[in-house]
Amino acid sequence: MGIERVVIDSVSLYQVEPHDYVRLISDGEIFEGTVLDVADHGDTLALVLDDEETIGDTIDLENLSYDLKVDILGYERVEVS
Repeated sequence: MGIERVVIDSVSLYQVEPHDYVRLISDGEIFEGTVLDVADHGDTLALVLDDEETIGDTIDLENLSYDLKVDILGYERVEVS
């Protein structure tokens, strides 16, 4: 059994930073990956994610609302004593 990522925070898109690992829903489709770039286009944002399924590819999302909810994912910490 592998280690699964879990939601550690939910934020608005404008709070996302490069290197965050995120999951979001846009146009009914779920996108997940490491943030490579966030670009401000005035009324909307663009987001570039690393496509972990295809090495070297990116997922480019345009015209996203500043208030779009985004899950920040991480690994749950388990201590063994």
